[in-house]
Amino acid sequence: MGDVLAFETPMTEADAARRLGVSIDTVRRERKRRRIRYVMIGGRPRYTPAHLVEYLAAQEVAPCRDSSDRDSSPATGSAVEVCT
Repeated sequence: MGDVLAFETPMTEADAARRLGVSIDTVRRERKRRRIRYVMIGGRPRYTPAHLVEYLAAQEVAPCRDSSDRDSSPATGSAVEVCT
């Protein structure tokens, strides 16, 4: 017949919050601010693992450079962030 699409049941806000390690209120706030993707099913927001992975990737903070690396980046010519 054809390939069967692998499908995980979408998560409730409580399930998404538990997986992210945050409160339900935080997930709701992020949804209302459009910072996390979701789908509406039966009038209720639901989250897929892909939504959570995308959200986490958007929250990633790059590490700081060592203070000895104060020169500008050779590739872009822009200053490298140094944490103090």
